[in-house]
Amino acid sequence: MVPESKLGAIVFVINTSNQVLLNLRINTWYEPNKLALIGGNVDIGEPPEETAKREVFEETGITIKTIRHLVTIPSDTYEVHYFITRDWHGEPTNKEPHRCGGLSWHDLNNLPEDTIDEIKEIVKTHVTFR
Repeated sequence: MVPESKLGAIVFVINTSNQVLLNLRINTWYEPNKLALIGGNVDIGEPPEETAKREVFEETGITIKTIRHLVTIPSDTYEVHYFITRDWHGEPTNKEPHRCGGLSWHDLNNLPEDTIDEIKEIVKTHVTFR
């Protein structure tokens, strides 16, 4: 098992048009200038689901009402918990302009080429369209 400090929680925030909220990563060593989901590191003692909700609020200002676990992807050094929500409220706002070059909505069936590859794979294998 991976130590808690090496856990991540990432969220597919979906709107009523079946679009996902992505952020442009800037000033980062991991996947700079790529589109990514909202999320971050799990604090020690914090359940990944709570981290997911907290990170979405801290980064975008929106509040998640309900969230569902999609998949956990482990590795030797890091473990990422992916979640999905269609039940949220608020107006997404870039609350971390020093790390995010902007927020944008994208069709789940046609993600931009500069989206992180792992996100595209998870959409193909774990995200249901309704």
